[in-house]
Amino acid sequence: MDFLIGLMIGAAAVWLRSKWRAQKVKALAAEWDISDPRNQLKFINAVDLKTRKPINVEAYKAVFAPAEKALEGIKPKHRLLAEVSMGSFLGTTGRAGQKAQDRAFKSFNSKRVDFLIVDAFGEPKLVLEYHGSGHFLSKDAAQRDAVKRLALGSANVPLLEFNEGVSQAEVANKVRYWLTKR
Repeated sequence: MDFLIGLMIGAAAVWLRSKWRAQKVKALAAEWDISDPRNQLKFINAVDLKTRKPINVEAYKAVFAPAEKALEGIKPKHRLLAEVSMGSFLGTTGRAGQKAQDRAFKSFNSKRVDFLIVDAFGEPKLVLEYHGSGHFLSKDAAQRDAVKRLALGSANVPLLEFNEGVSQAEVANKVRYWLTKR
């Protein structure tokens, strides 16, 4: 009988401890939940912020400047945007269920394109990606690029990829071609 009572007390103690740990883990997860706007405010308030250039110097010289120059002569007027979230110009549609659409959107929403060209009405017309000297230092660069290519291709948004060493003339010529000759 004492054995059974001890066993029941031990089981109750183990159960209570597991409940306590689960609550502690849940509370800790809530404290660090980045999706909670209150935590976002707390995290931002805990650090000092500074401005930084949205485009690195290498990408600016190699792609942004010549692409911007190429747009000057194209009518109707186009705009060049930098570091644009793919979720701001791509969406999902109803061929799959809502859960599948949500998963697909989350798969590309956090990705950014280096440069997006939009027409006078704000419609996405062309994406420019620059693979500079640091691009392939990240071990998952090829997989990230594959996600971008698939999403852009599925949405019929042309993608031009330029590697380190591309000439400004090549960038300008390809941009003009894709926006005027196609």
